[in-house]
Amino acid sequence: MSLSRVGAPLRRDHPSSVASWVATQASQTVLSSYGQLDAQLREGAEPSGVRRATGGSLWDHFGAHPAEGAQFGRAMRELTAIDLAAFVRGYPWPSSGVICDVAGGIGTLLAAILARRTAARGILIDDPNVLTEAEGFLQARGLAGRVDRRSGDLFAHLDARADVYIMKWILHDWNDGACRDILSRLRNTMPAGAKVVTIDQHLDPEHPDIVSTADLHMMAVCEGGRERDPEQVHALMRDAGLKPGKVRHAGLHMLVEGVA
Repeated sequence: MSLSRVGAPLRRDHPSSVASWVATQASQTVLSSYGQLDAQLREGAEPSGVRRATGGSLWDHFGAHPAEGAQFGRAMRELTAIDLAAFVRGYPWPSSGVICDVAGGIGTLLAAILARRTAARGILIDDPNVLTEAEGFLQARGLAGRVDRRSGDLFAHLDARADVYIMKWILHDWNDGACRDILSRLRNTMPAGAKVVTIDQHLDPEHPDIVSTADLHMMAVCEGGRERDPEQVHALMRDAGLKPGKVRHAGLHMLVEGVA
């Protein structure tokens, strides 16, 4: 007996593996959060299902259970790899200058962009432990010398001057107030004329199935998490002092631009 073509990505050695993602979704933490959906629907989306079940946020839980946090990190890299080519092609990333990936993990997307934009440099902002892992990843791709790795916090100090900033799968983790805070802190470090590109799934009422499922998932596991449409993201950007820019699409995802 062997896995079918559909089941093959459940193997960790498969080139398009989703093993860590499936393991994360099948974890007791996520399952217990879905057990709170009835309360969320009756009482309100916040607090999240995770907080109702565990007493803290998803990020608090990962901090207390680093093995689960590491598995989640691998899961995010797996999902990024699936749409990586579309993200690289989906925006006119600058051929030179500086591209900053905010909370960019080990640099999966940033590395793919820099591999195509050989005269550009990068800044990668994330937790110090993640940046330690990123060093080996970037070295293996010959990019360590082109990427400045900086510790940062979405809700504290962000310090990076770049031409373009990437925020992939960040805003959908948070409620509107938190998103305004994140974008405002980013705006404070952006030079005039710089752009931010947020990447999330497009909540399109004409094609609701997959993204609506993701929207429900964000409500269950994140604090006010939700998918949005481009107009909603642009409204958040305006509130943070950014001028709305162009909207581009890559499959189910939208790349929404804001200009300082």
